[in-house]
Amino acid sequence: MRSYPGDVLTQMREVSFSLDLPGIPLVLLHGFTENHRVWDKLLPYLGETFSVIRPDLPGHGHSAFPESIVDLEGVADWLAEFLYSLQVKKCYLAGHSLGGYVALAAAQKYPNLFEGVCLIHSTPLQDSAEKKENRVRAIEFIQEKGGEGFIRALIPTLFTEKNKVKHLEMVNQCLERALKTGDATLIRFLEIMKNRHSSLEWVEGGHVPVSVILGSQDNLIPCEFTANLMFNCSDSHVEVLHNSAHMGMLEEPQLIAKALSLFLAHKISSW
Repeated sequence: MRSYPGDVLTQMREVSFSLDLPGIPLVLLHGFTENHRVWDKLLPYLGETFSVIRPDLPGHGHSAFPESIVDLEGVADWLAEFLYSLQVKKCYLAGHSLGGYVALAAAQKYPNLFEGVCLIHSTPLQDSAEKKENRVRAIEFIQEKGGEGFIRALIPTLFTEKNKVKHLEMVNQCLERALKTGDATLIRFLEIMKNRHSSLEWVEGGHVPVSVILGSQDNLIPCEFTANLMFNCSDSHVEVLHNSAHMGMLEEPQLIAKALSLFLAHKISSW
């Protein structure tokens, strides 16, 4: 694949992205505090089947964060407008963590644009009461002391204990990207994630094929519970990474690419 960095100016303001050609459009949405570079290790394993579009979410990387975006539906609008600006009429969508929440919101609001959704270390459920309380505490911490301490505490917990030692450079690169995320963006997205609604009923309805890739050592998205949840959904597929926590695209990129390709393989024949 050859990567083409770029940016576009839409009604939702500037969006930074990377486009890898050629093939069928596949949009990869990074998670909270990340940017499009988190997918770098995945690209060599995707082959030439897809045109991979990797935008920086609002407020992340070099993308602007319009004041009009106050919820996931607003981020879904932002994503749809970005894709329309690239003249993408239909595509596949994969999102990591926060990116998965955005993917589900976008697929519900723009069903004709997305042919399939893959959730990577993500869930269709809304936050539990405990998790909402944790987000409130995080917001208060950032408001009082700034985001650096929050990020330095968060990033190491996203990796397995083994990978934190074996791939320390990888963890530090993730930390370096996260530290570039402004406090205002941290707070706004913590609020957006806290207030999001469950998408489970929509997923259960089988409106769009949904795949879920989970890490068996993930402290944020409980693997067994989420897997059992998805097994009850029609037209869904579950893959478990046994040597990953919350960052499979860095910890086991080859297996993430394989699971993603297998999920999409029988769907692209009619493209």
